[in-house]
Amino acid sequence: MTTVAVIGASRGIGLELARQYAADGCRVHATTRTDAALPDTAVALHPGYVRTDMTGSHASLSPEDSVRGIRKLLAGLTAKDSGRFLDYRGKDVPW
Repeated sequence: MTTVAVIGASRGIGLELARQYAADGCRVHATTRTDAALPDTAVALHPGYVRTDMTGSHASLSPEDSVRGIRKLLAGLTAKDSGRFLDYRGKDVPW
């Protein structure tokens, strides 16, 4: 199964891309400004303290490990998870 990410799927082109990908059988991960635009599951994600150009070697997490965790987390989400704020390991982050 192909997985796609659509940023800005609240309306317009982003919404239509998400609809068409889903209709084609893709797993769609979409971000919106409001969760009312999403039909199933909407969560906020914290990638962790990731080593980037901005954080340098001070950060404790590689980009690969962060993405690996996020992908695993996304694969296991259900509608019951909607509204949660989760880190890359699936642990709740206080709002």
